[in-house]
Amino acid sequence: MGPLCGFSFNVQHNHGGGHSFFRILFFFCDRFLGCFQKFFQIFSLTDETFVVNYQLRLGDDVDHQRVYTMVAALDYFYWVFGTWLGGTLGSILAIQIKGLDFAMTALFLVLALDQILKEKSHVSSVSGLVITVVCLMLVGSTYFLLGTLLLLVVEFTILYRRRTMK
Repeated sequence: MGPLCGFSFNVQHNHGGGHSFFRILFFFCDRFLGCFQKFFQIFSLTDETFVVNYQLRLGDDVDHQRVYTMVAALDYFYWVFGTWLGGTLGSILAIQIKGLDFAMTALFLVLALDQILKEKSHVSSVSGLVITVVCLMLVGSTYFLLGTLLLLVVEFTILYRRRTMK
């Protein structure tokens, strides 16, 4: 039953509310315009897919839509296969891996720092940090993520509209 539960959790997590924030942003993103590809990318979006597609620097001679869709398809396959494999092996082997949570935190910090160093303007990074800290102080750790995401959607919608009006 373990692998089935893990697989079910993965499908629920990837298609639940956890990634809805990124999915909403994709509707407003000019880099993803194809109809099928756009909906598949929204459907299959994970944090990893978002970071890889955001970091890609493709030339004009490359079909961007095809590359973004292939990244999403491969990442989705890796998620499903990895979940199945982890659930299967986890139900067979009883191993405790200490320090894995630190490795994931370090990976997040490295990816965030890399993104900050590549940005031309640090408005989104600074505002994300400020809004997160303010929401954490105002509403506490239980609801701060919801408030942060809502305020960031409002902020980026305003910034997007200002940029397109010029």
